[in-house]
Amino acid sequence: MPKAKTKRLQGQRSRLFRCRFRLLSKKSETATSEAVTNAVVHAYPQGGGKIEIIGKIDHEENAIIVTVKDFGCGIQDITSALEPFYTTKPDEERSGMGFTIIDTFSDEMNVTSKVGIGTIVTFKKVFSKC
Repeated sequence: MPKAKTKRLQGQRSRLFRCRFRLLSKKSETATSEAVTNAVVHAYPQGGGKIEIIGKIDHEENAIIVTVKDFGCGIQDITSALEPFYTTKPDEERSGMGFTIIDTFSDEMNVTSKVGIGTIVTFKKVFSKC
């Protein structure tokens, strides 16, 4: 293959990778934003509180793993909370789609919660290998 053609093909692959990475990064960003918003809105009804956000890169699985942890009131019924359109705050015009969005934009999602202790939301987004 001529050198110019090889270089052009490599440039196209590089642009495709960057485009794919941006798209997947945007999905991870959206999922993280939803997890943080859930913590802000629901974990501390009296206002104020601590939220931890931890991001890890798993090179073996080619994935990003994000954990959002709060130390708030916890979720009484996780099964219901994971259902689309379920909200504990209908008067505040909440859509009840937070966990649904996180689940949609990730490859794996796990939610654990203890009433009076807090909630941990962890999700993983796997990036396709080039």
